[in-house]
Amino acid sequence: MVVSVITTSCPCGWTFEVPEKRIGQETMCPGCGRYLVIQGGRSLENPLARGDPNAAYSPFFSSGVADGTCPFCRGQIEPGVLKCRHCSEWLQLELRKLHQPPKWHRGTAAVLSLIPGMGQVYKGKVGRGLLWLVATVVGYVAFVVPGLVLHVFCILNAYHSGDPRE
Repeated sequence: MVVSVITTSCPCGWTFEVPEKRIGQETMCPGCGRYLVIQGGRSLENPLARGDPNAAYSPFFSSGVADGTCPFCRGQIEPGVLKCRHCSEWLQLELRKLHQPPKWHRGTAAVLSLIPGMGQVYKGKVGRGLLWLVATVVGYVAFVVPGLVLHVFCILNAYHSGDPRE
């Protein structure tokens, strides 16, 4: 049986041969140990080697779950699983986004809004927070009741608006 091979090279300069059937799969450079994805007669560096957490979803990463290898820890997994049993990483981008920890907490934003606008600033909406601060202060200066109503709406807005994962 004749196995056809292609010559490929690594960004480190090392040139080596791999079986043609490995096109689209990942291999390790014998020179530097970098993981590469074989593309025809050339190789592309695996973006996971640079520590990019979303690299498993890039067009450069064509192996991984399909060949039974976790793209994060390189552990053996069954094709089609949603979560790696070795490193507990979610293997689908939508699930990773769904299960990421929140960037801010609703309760903290509401408590900070006891100082009008600080809940919005905590959430990264500085302009909106300053607007709430000015509107509430003007409401308190003009009449107490409009200021109190604006203050309550400011707290509710800090608690309810936006997605904590964005």
